[in-house]
Amino acid sequence: MAGEARTGLLDLLQCQPYAPATSDGHAWYGSMTHLPLPPGDARALQHSLWQDYGIEVPIVSWRDERFVSLCHLYNTRQHLERLLEALAALL
Repeated sequence: MAGEARTGLLDLLQCQPYAPATSDGHAWYGSMTHLPLPPGDARALQHSLWQDYGIEVPIVSWRDERFVSLCHLYNTRQHLERLLEALAALL
């Protein structure tokens, strides 16, 4: 499911991942995926996701960029769909 989350986020964000997918099916990202977000306030986005959508997800700021991290071990496809919808509305 990390691969599905990664694909959905890449399609939504139109960004380049830092960890490549591999042709043999073994992904560098395992059960967690971490992708860059468009520039903006990481804390404000995380706050809006929680307050407006009830979504708790790490939005981190590092070196003047912000990122979202997802771990499929703790989430369902419905959680992923809600996150993608919320990010589409907020970004």
